[in-house]
Formats: sequence, structure tokens, C-alpha cells
Amino acid sequence: MTTTKFDCYSLNNEDFTSGETGDALDDLDGRAELEVGRAYYLGVSVSPKPSRFFDFEDMIDRMQALAFDENGEHAESYLGSHDLPDAKRTELKAMIENWLDANVTPSFYKVTQVQRFTVTQADIDEFRANSEAA
Repeated sequence: MTTTKFDCYSLNNEDFTSGETGDALDDLDGRAELEVGRAYYLGVSVSPKPSRFFDFEDMIDRMQALAFDENGEHAESYLGSHDLPDAKRTELKAMIENWLDANVTPSFYKVTQVQRFTVTQADIDEFRANSEAA
């Protein structure tokens, strides 16, 4: 059986922050809400691939529109099949997507596998013991 590795928490099941159980308990303690029975939520963050937000055809369309705006009818076939054959389009698209995925890190994530937990007296005792030892 695989154990879920939670890496984010929420105190309201809406706003998630990076952290684990100890961080959730610390946050509750800082708000004077660390009490038996208080609910908190743990989840797993999933960051999207940056290339997910890239649309190659939109980029080509925009470039074609700009070329047309500057050069009129003379630019109508710009980046068409003659300038950019299918094999080269595929190569360019892959190159840009690979670059994005290797060089851009989203600062946001989707939260999955959310589970509700309830603070127990054992949680509070362990939290206090660890706080005093630190």
C-alpha cells in the first residue's frame, strides 16, 4: 500500500499553502485555533507543465497578423507551408515547448487527493513537545 505524500495544507479546504501536518498545526497554533476537534486539510500539489499554456497556432497566427499589418498583401503567405513546412512546424513547436518546460516554473499548482484531518490531543501534545525541544 502506497502512503500519500502530502505537501500542502489548508485550514478551510479552499486556500492551500505549501507544507505538511506540522506546518498546519503551527499555523493553527499561531491563530490560537490549535484545539482538539479542529479540522484541517492536507493535499498533494501538482504543478502544470508550462507548455500546457502555450498555443503554437496562436503564436503563428499572431506573427502572420503582425506581418500583414506591416506589409499588407505581400505578407499573406508568411509562415505558410512554403515558409514553414509541416516537419519544421513540428520541430519548432517541440523546441519551444521543451524550452518552456525546462526553463519556466509555475508558482501555482492544483491540489489533489485532499483529505480532512481532525486535531487530536496526541497531535497537540506532540506539537508542544517538538516546539519546546526546538
